[in-house]
Amino acid sequence: MSWKIKLILSCIVFFQSIVLSNSFLDGHETLDIEKALKKYGVSTFKPELFKNGSLETRAKMAVSIIQNKTYLGKKPEAITEELGSSTVFFWSDSIPAYVIEESTQKGQHPWQLVFLLNQKGTVGEVRILRNRLLGK
Repeated sequence: MSWKIKLILSCIVFFQSIVLSNSFLDGHETLDIEKALKKYGVSTFKPELFKNGSLETRAKMAVSIIQNKTYLGKKPEAITEELGSSTVFFWSDSIPAYVIEESTQKGQHPWQLVFLLNQKGTVGEVRILRNRLLGK
């Protein structure tokens, strides 16, 4: 790989790490694991079922993914290979994100499972949140 490509990739990863810092995420409504467990319950994670399952199935498996740290340290490509293409946009096309519950109120954003990348370009954290950047 040429030094120019390495430099560009390093800049992209650095930019993403700044953008996805906790201060950036403060504007999003986050569902912590205890609340998610109470709201959705939990189901054993199976990639093929998540990929083709209902939102209810995905929500239960999302809790399992977070509890078991299934994708921490993995590249985004590994996630989309197992779970399919993202079903919702979160800041960048390179960040896998999946709707797990549609909004029930007008003007409210859907809940989504987001795989946040670290400076290495791998998953550093997985959260359930509402993306305030989506149009209403």
